[in-house]
Amino acid sequence: MDLDYHTLAVLQGSLPVPISLISESRFYLAALERISKIMSNAASTSLPQRRLVLAMFSRLHQRYRNRWTLVLLVLLVALLSSLVLLQWSAAWDLPGPFSLLTPLPTDSSAPSRFPPSKFKSAFISSALYSSVEGGFNETIVQAWCQSQTRWRQDIALDPIIYGNVRNDIISTLRYSIEAGVAIIGPFITQRSPDLIEINTKNEIDVSYLFDLAFMRSKLAHACPELRFFDSREDFEKTSTAPTVVIQATPRDLPQDEGPVTSISPALDAQPAPAGSNMRVIFPAPFAYLPICIDGAPFADSIGGFIPFRQDAQRLAAAVLCTLAWRYNPHLNFSSLASTPPAFFGAHLRTAADAKAAGFPGYDIQAPRYFEIAKAHNLTSVFLASGDHQATKQFIAEGLLEDPPLYVMTKYDLLDPADLKLLDGMSWDQQALVDYMVLVASSYFAGVSASSFSANVMLKRRVSTVSGSCGEGFEGTATGTTYRDELSELVGEPKFSIFISNLYP
Repeated sequence: MDLDYHTLAVLQGSLPVPISLISESRFYLAALERISKIMSNAASTSLPQRRLVLAMFSRLHQRYRNRWTLVLLVLLVALLSSLVLLQWSAAWDLPGPFSLLTPLPTDSSAPSRFPPSKFKSAFISSALYSSVEGGFNETIVQAWCQSQTRWRQDIALDPIIYGNVRNDIISTLRYSIEAGVAIIGPFITQRSPDLIEINTKNEIDVSYLFDLAFMRSKLAHACPELRFFDSREDFEKTSTAPTVVIQATPRDLPQDEGPVTSISPALDAQPAPAGSNMRVIFPAPFAYLPICIDGAPFADSIGGFIPFRQDAQRLAAAVLCTLAWRYNPHLNFSSLASTPPAFFGAHLRTAADAKAAGFPGYDIQAPRYFEIAKAHNLTSVFLASGDHQATKQFIAEGLLEDPPLYVMTKYDLLDPADLKLLDGMSWDQQALVDYMVLVASSYFAGVSASSFSANVMLKRRVSTVSGSCGEGFEGTATGTTYRDELSELVGEPKFSIFISNLYP
């Protein structure tokens, strides 16, 4: 087994003096003491620390190869390996924590790696209600719909949605209410598996990412005149004459320069034979509509009609539940949703597509994230990233910080049953889990070039003093492009509309 650089550094940094100056007996005792400390703090021990135990054994073997020390090492490995298996086997559900230096606990309430079913069930139920129904307010959108005096069923917006999916859906919804017209679908253009090709022409239903049943039922109550067609064919069947098809962004329609707040005059001016329907192919509508132009109450509430799919919501709640359990297992779970555990959330955007697009690299993102976490006294870090190698490097380097930062991902915080559910999801469905956990973090940092990071920041900005339509702090020596009391985005902004045009 090869030791990577961070394991050697942590091993050496954990001992009182350099390895080269320690006698054989003192080295064994020092290593054993370090291993025992790791084992004794089971509830908060990170995956890299547990891997460090095995790395220490490898280091011992490399240094002491004579027959007698090897025999001793084998015995030590056998003993501690047995304890590791006993301690971490969820199937046996043994109490913990325990180590060579502490007696086995007699308290049956001692915490295990994952919360008991009663705790978990109550936490998830509370969290799901708080995130969906608890923050849902239909009154502003309902008032908008009631102010619309003319609803036309012969015109329908047919949005082309890819990339910023949620915001294109919300912007289409807002434009359709303003113009009093119907919506076809909406459908999502699926991204290629390698993430490079955004517009693949492969359309899927919005239930792929969102709770379609919730969206339809809530809009039916708040805006009963708004009509949805499940397919283009269904819309065309409503007229005996041929359907007129035009493709136009809000800017392509006859408008003055500046934000496009209304499309109804332009739609009325479109020529169409009497009795014909008109289908308006509507690409990337979010790019033309600053969210604050309708006021913060509208901007804050319209996104509530489009929650994420329920299985992703549940997995995100399960991640937060495990965090809460490990760091405060005696918490009153009846109110957990309003008191999440303290942790730093980071979005590391260094995957192949980000590199191809010229995003700031790992050497810019990671050091700043470490600085922010320590500045806010948050040593527990939840990391979201699509780059496996960069994730391993981030975890390793976090342990070398002073104080050490213990980095976790969703894979570390879901029990085997939930991991199986997660593995059954596509990469973009899994990203929903990351998004919701990051939104719940004590402080968040992401990269300004990423719309994902911007979406997290904007969702959190609703709870700041300045609110959704307040201004952020821009332009610092550290490369920050946006900062408030809850979030920070680093690096040069690639698209300024991410801050102004993405709905929370």
